[in-house]
Amino acid sequence: MKILGLIICIAAFSFSTGFTQIEQLSVTEVDDLNYLYDEERLAHDIYVELSDKWELSIFENIAKSEKMHFEHLLVIYEKYGIPVPKNYNGFYNYPELNIMYDRFFEGGTMTLESSLTLAANFEEYDIADLERYLTHTQNVDLILVYNSLLEGSKNHLRAIHRNIKKHGFDYEPVFLEKRQFRQIIKEMNGKGRMEDCNCPKKMKKRQHRKGKVGSK
Repeated sequence: MKILGLIICIAAFSFSTGFTQIEQLSVTEVDDLNYLYDEERLAHDIYVELSDKWELSIFENIAKSEKMHFEHLLVIYEKYGIPVPKNYNGFYNYPELNIMYDRFFEGGTMTLESSLTLAANFEEYDIADLERYLTHTQNVDLILVYNSLLEGSKNHLRAIHRNIKKHGFDYEPVFLEKRQFRQIIKEMNGKGRMEDCNCPKKMKKRQHRKGKVGSK
């Protein structure tokens, strides 16, 4: 499976146009951004552990994709001058995310089936959050990033579901309605790679080099 990137063209373009006045984000927009940043870090850490345990390419590929996701969120933090949340490995700034992390290590990976189920649950959770965040903002940068992340999470969910079926396991959605879940599974993979962005090559390269996070 190809590693999924993010499309940050509008944010990148705004750096190069010379505009000095930047729209400030609302309290709700900042709260959503901070939660999403931690959520993407948690996803990365979980997929790294799953990759180490099962040595399946799907977990390794999604771990790399999740790292790109939260690294690209740093572009938003930088542009709007927002402090980046604390990002210690295994520590998250929201109690429910710490609970998810703890439950993961309390038995969420005892079997391959439970590992794939946990991964699918997490992608459902991410999709539901991103859809909600999109209703909270009219900011062009955030809409672009959230839509790209949403396509990435849908791609992940489809890939995980294929592996669940490949190994003969069953799966029922937890955070999404069955109708929505089935529709996502039936769709073709959405475009989430940086190469799909209609930006100058130099701009794409600059985005690949943006920000490093010490989560791992």
